[in-house]
Amino acid sequence: SPLANKIVNLFTNKVTPEKLTNLLEKGINAFLAIPDENLDSFTFTVKEAYTDVSTQSCNLVPLPTEAVVKFTSSEGYTNIDPTKAKAFREKFDNTFGAFPKTDNGICLPETETNLEKLFIAQTELSFAIPKNVVKEFGEAASVATKSIPSSDLLRLLPDIQKTEKGVDPKARNRFETAGKQLDKTLKQDPRFARLIK
Repeated sequence: SPLANKIVNLFTNKVTPEKLTNLLEKGINAFLAIPDENLDSFTFTVKEAYTDVSTQSCNLVPLPTEAVVKFTSSEGYTNIDPTKAKAFREKFDNTFGAFPKTDNGICLPETETNLEKLFIAQTELSFAIPKNVVKEFGEAASVATKSIPSSDLLRLLPDIQKTEKGVDPKARNRFETAGKQLDKTLKQDPRFARLIK
């Protein structure tokens, strides 16, 4: 999409390769720090949420293929420690494989209930990342994004608005409904109250 291409251009042209590599490696560290049992539980939920979903008839969320190709060809990306990249692929291969997808996009769950289930599972998984690792990623992200002029970020607003208008109304409503239910769950479920502290 035009928006994804512009975001990639900002990171590959405004952020130095060293800062971008550091950001990506800190992100990989965060994912690798997720305990295996938490990841296994999330993967199970993904498979459960996509029961009977077919790539032949599902609602697809388009993938920004052109932007992905450009980003993965950038110096900042190719300089990632290959050992870390390999560990990331091995750890998450089964999880990524649980999402029904085509060359053009990733399927959405068929029901709002399953979409909500997926959102909650993603939230739980994020809480499984140790706080010190999250802090390191946040610091790397802050250093990287400071390289991007605020005026360049503001120029993205028209494209963001165009993207919102171009989203299928039914899909947008499903996301909004699931998002509201997720917010309600986070406030009422004692598991999340404990994790947020």
